[in-house]
Amino acid sequence: MTTLSPRFHNLVRNPQAANYILLTLVTFGITVVGTRLYLELTGYPQLGNKTFHIAHALWGGLFLIIAVLLLLIFVNRYMDVIGAILAGVGVGLFIDEVGKFITQSNDYFFPLAAPIIYVAFLLILMVYLSLRRQRFTRVRGEMYDILEEFQEILDNDLQQREYTALVNRLQPLTRQIERPDLAALAQALLGYLESNTQYIRPDEENELTRLFDRLTLRRLLIVAMMALSFLSGAAILLLLLVVFDRDTLGDLFVEDIIRDNIRVTDMTSFVSYLVLLSGQVVTGVLYIAALGLFWKRREILAMNLGSAALVVSITVLNTLDFYFNQFAVVLDSLALFAILLLMMRYRARYLMPQSSGRESSQSSPQPAAP
Repeated sequence: MTTLSPRFHNLVRNPQAANYILLTLVTFGITVVGTRLYLELTGYPQLGNKTFHIAHALWGGLFLIIAVLLLLIFVNRYMDVIGAILAGVGVGLFIDEVGKFITQSNDYFFPLAAPIIYVAFLLILMVYLSLRRQRFTRVRGEMYDILEEFQEILDNDLQQREYTALVNRLQPLTRQIERPDLAALAQALLGYLESNTQYIRPDEENELTRLFDRLTLRRLLIVAMMALSFLSGAAILLLLLVVFDRDTLGDLFVEDIIRDNIRVTDMTSFVSYLVLLSGQVVTGVLYIAALGLFWKRREILAMNLGSAALVVSITVLNTLDFYFNQFAVVLDSLALFAILLLMMRYRARYLMPQSSGRESSQSSPQPAAP
């Protein structure tokens, strides 16, 4: 046994981090939209009396505290799921009142509140996308992930496909020479799995996978890009009316959308609105180009153009749009997110090189050079 060994203090990412962040992101968005909708339908009721007002930001803080306590106390994987959901609810309830925190008058309806909430959502989304792109390349990180998967055995929840994936991931670890101690541990774990003493559940069908097996992703993307191209034509027409013929041809659009828009109050806001329209025109041209390339089966270039246009729309244009149209942009944003996820799925399944087993999503560590 080695008596002197280096200690490792560098951080190792939770292998399920992307899934938990996605749960937090989804519940965050649902909470904000649901809260605004509930308050609008009920006439903005208040919980309290002449002295006290229990704002829903306080409830958000309570949910966040409960989430932290659950994650600190319990190690069960399903508690991570519950904690992620409660954290999303807590953040949503808290940040929904950001307008009160940034104004002297505690203005819940302050126009800048919606863009701030949306930017917070985008930041969490960027964290999620970054985590999805990360790969395990070192033995230690891979072993952390494998030991996490062994919780399924403790809970009698290991499915056949998970069992096969564990065996396939442990086999190369037993042959690596970067960490001989972990190679021995991998060999012991592999021997345990191959002893066939654990309970293996039959694989459960994934309803989402079955849905995408029935529906052709390519056709869905063509329809989505056709819709985006059509809507971009409206933005092009509106921009032309505003810039070139505002007095005569612009009555139908400009009077209703520009002059009567309570957010367009001065030249600065009007220029910002023109920037928004110009950006929508540029992304619209990219959507049309991506549609044409996709139709001609130049799919990689089409995915690159379409993804770039979607990212610009989601991050820049929708942030401006939230200022002018407030939460009316929510459905538009959700649709763009859905199309972007479809593109990512199509790229991963049909345009990227595929590998077997778990290695299709996470790289297995390679033996270190002698």
